[in-house]
Amino acid sequence: MARSVDFLPDWVSAPGDTVADILEERNISPIEFARKIGQPPEYAYDFLRGHVRITSETARRLETVLGASATFWMTREIQYREDLSRLQREASPEEEACWLRELPVRDMIRFGWISPVRSLAEKVAECLRFFGVPDVGAWRNTYRDVIESAAFRTSPTFGSRQAAVAAWLRQGEIEGEFIECKPWDPKRFRATLTELRYLTRKKDPEFFIPELGSIQLPKVQNGSNSLPKVRLSKLR
Repeated sequence: MARSVDFLPDWVSAPGDTVADILEERNISPIEFARKIGQPPEYAYDFLRGHVRITSETARRLETVLGASATFWMTREIQYREDLSRLQREASPEEEACWLRELPVRDMIRFGWISPVRSLAEKVAECLRFFGVPDVGAWRNTYRDVIESAAFRTSPTFGSRQAAVAAWLRQGEIEGEFIECKPWDPKRFRATLTELRYLTRKKDPEFFIPELGSIQLPKVQNGSNSLPKVRLSKLR
C-alpha cells in the first residue's frame, strides 16, 4: 500500500495574495476593499502584504465581502503561518544574515515598510513578505533581473546598493496600488525629469513625495492635462 506524502512547497503565499487576485478580477481597489470590510486604507495595505493575521472576525467579514467561507479564510491563514515557519527553519542562518546586511533594514523599519521585530528569523520573514518572495534565492533571481532591466549602473557583484534599489522599487510598486492616477503621458513625464532628478537627493519620502505630487506638469502638443501614471512592472 502506497504511503501518502504531504505536499511541502518551497514557497509561501499569504492570504493577502488570494484577496489581491480576487480584487483584481472584480476590479476592486484596495481602498474600496478596506471600506467594504470597515477598515482604514492602511489596514488593507498591511493585510495584502501579510502583516495582519486573520482573526475569526476578519474571516467573517471576508466571507461577506469576497465570498468563500470563514473556515476557508481561517484555514488559509493557518497554512500560511505553518509554511512560513517551516521555511524559516529550513533556510541557512548564515545566508539569511548576509542578505539582511545587504538590505536597508533600518530605513525599511523607520519608513514603516516592515514591522520592527527583534530576532533574525522574524526580520527575514518580514523582508520576504515585503518583497513577495519565498526565500533569499528567489529574491536574488527575481530582483537581479529587475535592477538590470531598470538601466541602473551595474557592478560585478549584487551588493548592498543594488539591494537598496530593489527595496525602493518594491515599495514603489506597493504604494502605486493605492494611488489613483490619470492616464500615462510619456511626453509630459519627460518634460518634468529635471525636477524629478532633484528630488532623488532627498531620502525621506515624507518630504519628497508631497513635492513630487505638487510638480506642475507642462502642456505638450497633442497632449492632454492628464497626470502621469508611473507603474512598475510586476516584480513577482
